[in-house]
Amino acid sequence: MKKHNFGDVCIVNFKPLCSLLLVLSFGAGAEAYDTYEAQIEYCAGLEEAKPALTIEEIRTLAPSDVPTYLLLLKNIRIQECSNDAEMKALVEELAAAKEISTQALNSRYLSIYISQQLQAFSKEENKRLESIKEQIQGKGLEVDIPALWEQLKQEQ
Repeated sequence: MKKHNFGDVCIVNFKPLCSLLLVLSFGAGAEAYDTYEAQIEYCAGLEEAKPALTIEEIRTLAPSDVPTYLLLLKNIRIQECSNDAEMKALVEELAAAKEISTQALNSRYLSIYISQQLQAFSKEENKRLESIKEQIQGKGLEVDIPALWEQLKQEQ
């Protein structure tokens, strides 16, 4: 089956209309991504409104757990909150793309970044992630995690 590109579909008389539709579809994709970014900000605000995570909640963690798990859990929470907007933006970007750079998508979409991180985890690491997730449930992760990490390292 021959793969057609956008120009093949447009008949000469309809090229201006097809060009307009193409431009509008890119605009819609950009608008969807702007909405996704706004949703991320909104979700970060929701996270910030929760009681802040403190050293007391993480004293039982190993210092190495902080960068491995807390930062990932923060991203997971934001991604879960912004999922609908993210999926719409991602679908529109993929539909409009002629070429897809997974590296570029990884830096633009939390779900892809998180998926790659989780795929690298062992079963034990996934269990540890779930345990920490339950341990800090209800606590806001929009805090200075590196400062908490430093404090935990000094205490242990």
